[in-house]
Amino acid sequence: MTNVVGRDYFLDALGNPSLQVRILERGPTTMEEARRIALNLEALDKSSATEARALVRPQECAKDEGEEKFVRVAAQPVLPSVDESSQAEAVPTFADFAQLLAGFTQCILQF
Repeated sequence: MTNVVGRDYFLDALGNPSLQVRILERGPTTMEEARRIALNLEALDKSSATEARALVRPQECAKDEGEEKFVRVAAQPVLPSVDESSQAEAVPTFADFAQLLAGFTQCILQF
């Protein structure tokens, strides 16, 4: 009997009739169970609201909360267009590597 009275007083103290109904739908028998359910529902509500705002207006959401938000964007990578003449120049040759090795060797020998 005292468990039910404690639960009911807790639910009345919430001051949110819709939350009270949602909690009672889960059938808590004690105040502790009602509190646990209330915390879970509150966390779900806050995460849903934050997620919905981020999907609708990600830049404004980050400004409103005063913290930096990252939004994942799926897009195709933009590759630079390469014509045949510049593609031939882009492939290093053996002479390029030999010149690079000579430069490294000269740099190391200075120390």
